[in-house]
Amino acid sequence: MEKRIQQLEEENNRLNKDLTVAKEKPKTVPEINKKIEKLKEKKREMDMQKEFKSADQDGVSKDMAKVLKRYCKMEVQFGQMEKWIKKNMEALHAENGKRIKERLDECLEDNEKRMQEHEEKVQGQADHILPSARHIEQAAQKAVDAHAVVLGVTINEQGYFVRMTPMKDMPDDTIKITFGHGGVYLYVKRGKITT
Repeated sequence: MEKRIQQLEEENNRLNKDLTVAKEKPKTVPEINKKIEKLKEKKREMDMQKEFKSADQDGVSKDMAKVLKRYCKMEVQFGQMEKWIKKNMEALHAENGKRIKERLDECLEDNEKRMQEHEEKVQGQADHILPSARHIEQAAQKAVDAHAVVLGVTINEQGYFVRMTPMKDMPDDTIKITFGHGGVYLYVKRGKITT
C-alpha cells in the first residue's frame, strides 16, 4: 500500500513538473492547452486516490472516502454535462444561424418579387401614359397651330399674317384688312403692298 502511495506521489511530482513546463510555454497551441487540462485532471484524480488510500485506514475515514468518491463521480458527471451543454449550444447556435439565413433569403426573395411586380405595374402605367402623352403633344401642337391662326402675330415670308380676332395694338408698319362680319382679319406689312 505504501509502495502504491509512493508511486502515486512520484507520478504526482512528475505531473506537477510537466504542468509547470506546460504553463511556461505559450498557450497559443491548442494541443498544449489540452495537455494541461489532462494533466490537471490526472493530478486531481491522483490527489483523490491518495486521500482515499489514507482514508481507508479507519471507519470514519471509510465514510469520508465514500463521500469523496461520490464527490469525484459528481465532478466527472458535471464535467461531462458541461461538455454536453457546450456541444448542444454550439449545435443550437449553428441551427439558429441556419434558420436566420433561410428566413433572410425568403425575405429577400419576397422583396425581389414585390419589386418586380412594382416595376411591371409602373411599366404598365408608363405604357398607358406614353400614348396619352403623344396624344396630348399632338393636341398641344394643334393648339399652337390654331393660336397662330386665331391670334397670329408673326409675319410670314410673303409679308402678312391672319387672325380670327382683331389686334388691340397693331404694329405701326402694318395695315389691317377685314373680311366680313367677325370673320378673318388680314394684317399686311406696308412695304409688301404694291400699288
